[in-house]
Amino acid sequence: MQPADFLIFFLIALGSALLVVALQALQTYLTRPRLDIVFSNKSPHVLQTVQTQGEQVFEARFLRVSVHNRGHSVARNCRAYVHDIIRVGPKGEETIILSRDPVGLCWSYEPLKDQASYCADIPADFSRYVDVFYAISGGTQKGLNIHSIKTPDRIGNFFENSGLYRAEITVVSESASPVTKQIEFIYRNDWSSLQTLLNP
Repeated sequence: MQPADFLIFFLIALGSALLVVALQALQTYLTRPRLDIVFSNKSPHVLQTVQTQGEQVFEARFLRVSVHNRGHSVARNCRAYVHDIIRVGPKGEETIILSRDPVGLCWSYEPLKDQASYCADIPADFSRYVDVFYAISGGTQKGLNIHSIKTPDRIGNFFENSGLYRAEITVVSESASPVTKQIEFIYRNDWSSLQTLLNP
């Protein structure tokens, strides 16, 4: 075999290998998971339910978002965070409650007890809910709360004030690009006053 033949053979083999890599990369790209955050001003994103503490039962209202995987493969190890929470007063003045300090949110129907509550896989063309805020009519968790195992103690007093609230929700995954959505809601210092506003 002549040197020129070796060169041609090498170039063909290299081109074939690059083509295989490119096709695999294209397949991965086309079948990748793609996440959307969905929020509305009605059920199932505004959920009225009951909470139990010991033998006591209290009415509660939850605000939650649904995370939909519109891709073609599983979005693995999805985690949701709330951050950049602002309260807008009656004259339009803004109070920063949480800034650049994300708080991990627990997925709906998961117990608030360990790190597993923060992580979920979402199959293709499937949705899962994340509880973001809730208000309860009594017990030790009365008032407005973030649905998390642990929230910064310093933000508790801010939630005692009525107003329009804005918050950003970000969902990350090891196999999908992060997505962020801003939500707005009103809280008037009573569990039943918790209601949402939709962004354009």
